[in-house]
Amino acid sequence: MTTQFPEQWKKLTAAIVTALFIYLNKRLNFGLDETTISQIALIAVSYIVGQGIADAGKNAAAINAEAAVAAASIVADTPPSSIQYVSKP
Repeated sequence: MTTQFPEQWKKLTAAIVTALFIYLNKRLNFGLDETTISQIALIAVSYIVGQGIADAGKNAAAINAEAAVAAASIVADTPPSSIQYVSKP
């Protein structure tokens, strides 16, 4: 059985692991120079930003799908189930 984690957990985990790796490199002297550490940090930041953009794209796709359902129901002259209409007196 696999567990699905929210998108925020993936980004948070990447940030924590990267920060821990940088800390341990200085503390335990892994022997990595500053350029290598900077490249690792850049990869982590790129991953986090990329995941943020992907998450925004998922939300935009859901909004567009909902708008398409609403537009189709207007064309078919039937109200979608998610929108409640109030009659005017």
